[in-house]
Amino acid sequence: MVGEGQQLWPDRVKEKCRTDRSIAIAHGLEHLCEVPPPKRKKKNRKRVTATTEVTTDEGNADDEAE
Repeated sequence: MVGEGQQLWPDRVKEKCRTDRSIAIAHGLEHLCEVPPPKRKKKNRKRVTATTEVTTDEGNADDEAE
């Protein structure tokens, strides 16, 4: 599908796509883009460790009644 700008000014759009990756992607002309794609950032993720809580029934209500 061709965008309205590309229908009206195809040469202008192609020229702009060489320097603007977002416009090139929007018009399906990414192959014309001369700008290198951005590098992916490393995510600084914190590791979540599962902890289990062990409880004991030392103070059972039935034991206290005796």
